[in-house]
Amino acid sequence: MEGCSTCTNFDEKLREFETTASTVPFTYSPDWVLPSMTFDPKTSHRFYFQSSDQTEGLVTTTTYTPKEGTVVNNVLYDRSKVWPANEDGSGDTAKKLVHLKVLSKNDMVQLLQLRNALVATPNTTEDLYYKKVMDTYVKLDSENAFNDLKGTLSKEDTYVDQNVKLDLSSTEETSTKLFEKETTLEDGVEKTVVVVKAGKLFQPRHKNVKSLEAQLAMILDDLNNSNKNHKYRNNSNKNHKYRNNSNKNLKYRN
Repeated sequence: MEGCSTCTNFDEKLREFETTASTVPFTYSPDWVLPSMTFDPKTSHRFYFQSSDQTEGLVTTTTYTPKEGTVVNNVLYDRSKVWPANEDGSGDTAKKLVHLKVLSKNDMVQLLQLRNALVATPNTTEDLYYKKVMDTYVKLDSENAFNDLKGTLSKEDTYVDQNVKLDLSSTEETSTKLFEKETTLEDGVEKTVVVVKAGKLFQPRHKNVKSLEAQLAMILDDLNNSNKNHKYRNNSNKNHKYRNNSNKNLKYRN
């Protein structure tokens, strides 16, 4: 409408909106919910965080940063608890994650560093340090302890923790540097063979399993038994179909 100052103001705001880059792109979904306050780089949706890699010598540091508007007060890594150490798995509402740094060597996670902001005290942060031990992350007492361990990673065959988590359900995250995986089809049944190329499996927790070889054999036995059961069900279905055909032939003779 001519002479409408409100309309002109609206047009200006619309143009400003259209030319301003959004820090968090929005994609409509009828199932949209607020982002979780729990962050796990392995399972959280990439929509809510950004990551960058930096390699120095033998160590690669991956930095994960929550995007603007995403509040994180509970951190896991590959479903293992990191921060805080609450037994009930709840977060620390007095703090929020600024970034998570993951230090890895030959694709194996070795150290973690978290920076948190204190909600009640603006411009105040704290740094926390962790080392990987088996499938857990143990908090270090100081930055000096962290730096000492980080320094050992510069040596070719030295690790803070060289245990590798073997997850047969994972297909996208498995690194070819760590595992060699082959899936074949035998008698209509898929058979998957996984060979550990670097590192080793976690030490077995079962009391009856005394060695790494025994643990791997147990995993492969489970896979083979699963395949046999699948094959047995297929044969059972074939026999059932054969009996049905026999009944039809009997009816025909009658």
